[in-house]
Amino acid sequence: MKYIVITGGVISGLGKGITAASIGAILKGAGYKTTMIKIDPYINVDAGTMSPFEHGEVFVLNDGSETDLDLGNYERFLNINLTGDHNITTGKVYKSVIDDERKGKYLGQTVQIIPHITNRIQELIINAAYAPINKNNDVPEICIIEVGGTIGDIESMPFIEAIRQLNYNNNPNEMCFIHVSLVPKIGRDGESKTKPTQNSVKDLRQLGLFPDIMIVRSETEIDVKTRDKISMFSQVPENNIISNPNVNSIYEVTINFDMQNIGNIICNKLHNESTIQYGSAIRDYYNEFSTTIEQDINYILNMITKKLSFDDIFTSKEGQHPPVLKYLLSKKINFETFLILDDILKFSKRLNKTISEKVLWPKLYDRMIRYKPFLSYNITKYKLTLKKKVKEM
Repeated sequence: MKYIVITGGVISGLGKGITAASIGAILKGAGYKTTMIKIDPYINVDAGTMSPFEHGEVFVLNDGSETDLDLGNYERFLNINLTGDHNITTGKVYKSVIDDERKGKYLGQTVQIIPHITNRIQELIINAAYAPINKNNDVPEICIIEVGGTIGDIESMPFIEAIRQLNYNNNPNEMCFIHVSLVPKIGRDGESKTKPTQNSVKDLRQLGLFPDIMIVRSETEIDVKTRDKISMFSQVPENNIISNPNVNSIYEVTINFDMQNIGNIICNKLHNESTIQYGSAIRDYYNEFSTTIEQDINYILNMITKKLSFDDIFTSKEGQHPPVLKYLLSKKINFETFLILDDILKFSKRLNKTISEKVLWPKLYDRMIRYKPFLSYNITKYKLTLKKKVKEM
């Protein structure tokens, strides 16, 4: 098993989740069986009881686990099915250790953060890393671990120490460390300031982790001078400094990383053959995305009968949910397909006036409005696809 550990510095909210998902999509597109783990240092056992205003919306997995929204990004970008075991929290770790202590499993030992908590964290990571992620029960080859929070936070210390021990117990070519940091631009001239990133790397190194790759968040692309400075003070090769500027769509992050050759950089560190071609992974990803949309369209068209026309599928009768909404709620079609079809056929505004229930549909419509700006696709392509398939019926 190969591990990729993603940490963050300077401030929270740098987009480590999208970073991790994008790297996963690139590696999966290159043919590697890839799984994901999210570590959340909060003491809550899961995200189910947390306010969405404080921590964002809860993402519910197929096994019913209420988890961090990042796991939704992992599943969407990699098209995999994760479980509650792939979301490790401080509360979950401590609860399992305390339960074992109450049962007498430690045989009178003094239970401590080291080694008991750190050992349990490693056990949870390894068990989740080897868990199958698809219907074929394939065992993953690469596990990407996103460590929530910011380096230096007290609550994340046991996880950082556990990962340091995991690295110590594995061969050097089995672990790759990626650090995400911020380079702010100050003043009218927009001068890039690297000192926060330098300090963040110093904090990480003091904890026993040494980054192999730096991902630099900034408003715009970092220049050569900034890249050289970060490389010198972080002791990371210049080619391993990846620029991650602001973009209009989260899917552009994957393209940006792929064009900077991050897949090959990771493979070189993990001593895998460096055979990922520029842009190949993202092409495979979009091909898979297109195939999923076309399969959903085929499913919808197959539902057409003498009693159910094409227009009926997108029409609410007597205030009830239309068939297309029922297909979505029963997971027969994907949410992205629903959005694309709405963009083509413009049925959601009509449903706002005709659907009588005021709980489920308004929430779903609100989710559509918020998610649409992050969905990047060629509408002309899917218009032609839909038109062609309808004609073929």
